[in-house]
Amino acid sequence: MDSLKDVPHQSAFVALGDDGFYAVDHAAASDDPEAIEFGEAVLFEMAAPADLATFELAGPIHGATYHLYDADGDRIFEGNLEELEMQDGLVTIDHDEAFSYIAFLGGSTGPGSSGDESAFAVRPVSLVAEPGVEAGALEEPDAETLDWSLGEEEPAVTAEDDGPTLYRLGEDGSLDLRDLLQEWDGDSDSLVDFLQASADEAGNTLLHVSSDGVFGDGDLEAADQVFLLEGVAYHDGILQQLLDDEELDIE
Repeated sequence: MDSLKDVPHQSAFVALGDDGFYAVDHAAASDDPEAIEFGEAVLFEMAAPADLATFELAGPIHGATYHLYDADGDRIFEGNLEELEMQDGLVTIDHDEAFSYIAFLGGSTGPGSSGDESAFAVRPVSLVAEPGVEAGALEEPDAETLDWSLGEEEPAVTAEDDGPTLYRLGEDGSLDLRDLLQEWDGDSDSLVDFLQASADEAGNTLLHVSSDGVFGDGDLEAADQVFLLEGVAYHDGILQQLLDDEELDIE
């Protein structure tokens, strides 16, 4: 993703351990709440624009990346965590241009999630502010997990150039879409204007949500948010099946 964007998330939250490490707690049976896994991300806001910042990493970082953003939220750099020099779990990230935000994204060594996946947590240690700015430490992240475009290839289906949010259906509850569907009047005939499904290149199900109900003309690119239901094979009746199985909470 080329710039930061606030998006609602009902299924993923920043998790802070007693040891000061941050991870992502996803509402899915297969999720490790103490790790940043494939399809998950944590964003830190700097206490001040910085040229250099130090973090401590714990756990496998297979395919994980980090992204730097300026004060306006525009991305200025993307790097691979595995390429950074690490000593006793500490990595130092520097850049010739000051950055105000840094995001850590879970990854995989293969396309999609086909390779070894990351499962790491991250703890901010210190930063070096740009000249003339006073700062002593990183601020705790005030942004939760965001909607990220992941991987080296462009996503098959995008919404405003943002990639789909990975969501794994499980036994811990349904995917809560109520906040996104507040404008829907509850009429089953109009639901297709707000909620539709399609297939990605791998045959998984993409769930498209329009909070304003603009899907009447079939333009799925107008979605406010897209969920990738990993491991859920797409077919013509998949949306009704998810509703019948109470995998989606819409009212």
